[in-house]
Amino acid sequence: MHAPITEIVIPPHAKFGGGGRERLEGVPRLRVGPRLGAETDIAVALTGSCGRLTVATFLALRLKVKVANVEQRLYAWCLETDDKAGTQRQSVDVIACQHALLRWIVRLWSGTQLAITNDATSLGSRFVALVVCVVYRGIGIPVAWTILPAGQKKSWRPIWLRMLRQMRPAIPRDWTVIVLADRGIYTRWLFRRIVRLGWHPFLRINTRSKFRPAGKAQWYWLSDLVGAVGQQWQGRGTCFKDRDGQLECTFDMHKFNQQTSIVCVHKNHLVLLRFIAFCFVR
Repeated sequence: MHAPITEIVIPPHAKFGGGGRERLEGVPRLRVGPRLGAETDIAVALTGSCGRLTVATFLALRLKVKVANVEQRLYAWCLETDDKAGTQRQSVDVIACQHALLRWIVRLWSGTQLAITNDATSLGSRFVALVVCVVYRGIGIPVAWTILPAGQKKSWRPIWLRMLRQMRPAIPRDWTVIVLADRGIYTRWLFRRIVRLGWHPFLRINTRSKFRPAGKAQWYWLSDLVGAVGQQWQGRGTCFKDRDGQLECTFDMHKFNQQTSIVCVHKNHLVLLRFIAFCFVR
């Protein structure tokens, strides 16, 4: 059971956001934004909710101000510059903040191996969030994201490519970077872009596809490569029979139960072994 919000105690001397040695280099300097953003992060973490009224209530109790005043600040903070009241209002350059956040994570990172995930999440019937996260201790830290209206007929290709390209300068070139994605995200152009960036793609694909092992002429359904639960298969070859979608890669398949099979295409089997060891150490 979570403690009631009135019982959550934050030291009076705690300072949120802005200044200090841990300020993210490259983040635009705003008059109120960093402090309000940091206070909001604290409220979300401690209340377990991102609802504006919940966050406003928490901060109002902490700061001893009216809930309506805090809620209005949160509302105004999310508006575009032209929609804000006042003459000295600023908008937030989200891309600049994302880049600064990733640089900060890299600076504090232990080791030279990094796991990144690409994910698309539907927020009801209103929005779709395309998110790139750094994986740390079983959680994903969002470092790049794009919010789109749900149901919009628009290619995600330029968005994914842009977000990955913008991340590249923040990560040292001698680091081993693993990029993970679920089966709904896989495309050949995404695989090739990840390789071009010097990273290693580990992408799940649909089992209703075909694979031709290296040196063989016959194509096999992926679902036929492993039969019993607990079996796995790994090897190099050509994935996808369609000539326009064919991909030379290393292929792994693991069957966990009668309904679930994990299929993964990647570029380097040695990197896969290192990544597995890295996960166990983490």
